[in-house]
Amino acid sequence: MAAKSVPTPVARRLSQVELDMICAKHDRLWSCKPGGARAVLAWKDLSRLDLRGRNLRDADCTGAIFASCQMQGVTLDHANLFGADMQNADLSESSLRRADLRGVCLRGANLTGADLFEADLREGAIATMDRHSGFKLHEHVNRSGQIEGANLSGANLERSRLSGVMAMKADFTDAVMKVLG
Repeated sequence: MAAKSVPTPVARRLSQVELDMICAKHDRLWSCKPGGARAVLAWKDLSRLDLRGRNLRDADCTGAIFASCQMQGVTLDHANLFGADMQNADLSESSLRRADLRGVCLRGANLTGADLFEADLREGAIATMDRHSGFKLHEHVNRSGQIEGANLSGANLERSRLSGVMAMKADFTDAVMKVLG
């Protein structure tokens, strides 16, 4: 059965207040305080919201839309961002150590000084089973390149996995790109 590409399922839009509540519960979890819960932002639309300085370590952000978000200094270590849309997001000075970024769209994103140590940036796709036509691939709208036009100056990409990534017009000035040798 052939896989065909279809638009991403409609992501539920979150307000800044809803996002703040989710982040507060996630902080309580990491602080070992009662009422804590892992942040699950899978298939949520967070476009243009403010996540600056937040701790989203180990959060589930599969297929989430972070387009044009303010994410300076955010911690996304070990987070699952598989298939997320981060177009034009400002992730400067953020930490994405060992994050799963397979299939993420970072077109036009600012990752200046970001720490992507051992991050997985390989290509990837989300598919669901359809009874009538087999598998359907889900992609975000306007997704022509994964890292096209992104600014990764000074970013730490040491031991990151980049196979299959399209990085046309991306800026890697002073980026650390050491591999295991």
